[in-house]
Amino acid sequence: TTRERNASLAEEVARLRLELQKKAGLEAENERLRKLLNAGKRYVGKHVAARVLTDPGGVYVRSIIINAGRLRGVRRGLAVIAPEGMVGRVVEVGERSARVMLITDLNSRLPVRIAATGERAVVAGTNGRLLRLTYLSHEIKPKVGARIVTSGHGGVLPPGIEVGQVVEVTRSGVFVQPNIPWNQLSHVRVIDYTTPGLVVQGVERAPRLDRPPVEQPSRAERP
Repeated sequence: TTRERNASLAEEVARLRLELQKKAGLEAENERLRKLLNAGKRYVGKHVAARVLTDPGGVYVRSIIINAGRLRGVRRGLAVIAPEGMVGRVVEVGERSARVMLITDLNSRLPVRIAATGERAVVAGTNGRLLRLTYLSHEIKPKVGARIVTSGHGGVLPPGIEVGQVVEVTRSGVFVQPNIPWNQLSHVRVIDYTTPGLVVQGVERAPRLDRPPVEQPSRAERP
């Protein structure tokens, strides 16, 4: 009957729309993965691609879990990036997963520079949507729109990773809008940029999440 044919056509239209939505979603994800791969090529060091297991959900969620851990060479302190720039740093490591503290976290501190002038500073998380630029010389007044990138100071983070743009310059401080679209964060890259032979505080073998750390014997005690 006509009614049955109309119902069948409606079902077919709904199915085709769903297929189109799935295809568009896959194409968007593939495009982000291509951008992530290209972003990683700009930085020297060992790279590990990982999927985000927990949704950041918004600017007030300050850490994520990724599906790469000790078995793939991930260590505490390493930089984590997305196509748009700096995401955060690894703070806990398990065998197959790791926790990443986002740059928006109140405890986050990154050595950065103003891209246009080279002036160094530190960008700090605020637990909010913006970052605060600190340790600036009193003579330096960044302009709104100034790009902020990692400085590489200390030898742990690669220099030149995009962090964000200055959006507020007031008496209370200089504030930076991060580049990362947190609600679209699905894949990241972990960068092992530690200089060979350099002992850097904060970048060490982290305890496993699933069992207490086991003390290793000193070299003198080893057989």
